[in-house]
Parts: sequence; structure tokens; C-alpha cells
Amino acid sequence: MKFINFNDTLYAVLLSLLIMFSLIDGFASAIWVNYHFANEANPIMAALMDIDLSLFLYIKIGVTLICGILLWKIRYRPLAKIALVFALAIYTYVLYKHIAITYEVICFYEAVGVITGS
Repeated sequence: MKFINFNDTLYAVLLSLLIMFSLIDGFASAIWVNYHFANEANPIMAALMDIDLSLFLYIKIGVTLICGILLWKIRYRPLAKIALVFALAIYTYVLYKHIAITYEVICFYEAVGVITGS
């Protein structure tokens, strides 16, 4: 029986973060696009959003989970570790952008509340 070593544990934590960031990106993108606060940057995903928002979420979740499983299966290959770190860096930036949009939306609604007195 093979025990999980530190490298597997670290890889699992990073992969879990990547999957979590991707899922947050999917749901946040759906909210921002649905309420016209942002546009989807990926043209393929934007086309899916135009067809149906739930279809977009199903595809996003499905692709995320399939990629996560594939990255776990090939975790011992050096390229898998590089790809994981690269994808995690990109999704960290994407998550930062969602946080920035959230901040702008909150500030906008506070400003409207101050102006209208509500």
C-alpha cells in the first residue's frame, strides 16, 4: 500500500485551490454577466452564456472537474506540476479581478444610497 507523501499532499492542496478558484470564477462570472457588471472574457464561454446560463455553469463545472481529475492522475509528471502552478497563478489573478468587481459594485451601491438618501 502506498502512502501519500508530502508532495502528494501539497499537490492535492494546490489542485483543490485551483478547482475552488475555478468554481468561484464560474459562479461570479455568471452573476456579473447576468447583472451586466462585466463581460465574459472567454469567447467560447460567452457564447455558452448567451445560449443558457445554466449550460455555461454545467460546462464550466464539468471541465473543471475533468481537468482536476486528469491533473491528479498525471501528478508525478513534472509538466503536471508546472501546469498546476501556472493555472493556479492565472486563477489567482482572475479571483483578484472578481474581488475588484465586488468592491466596485459595493462602492457603487453605497454611492447611489448616499445620493438618493436611502
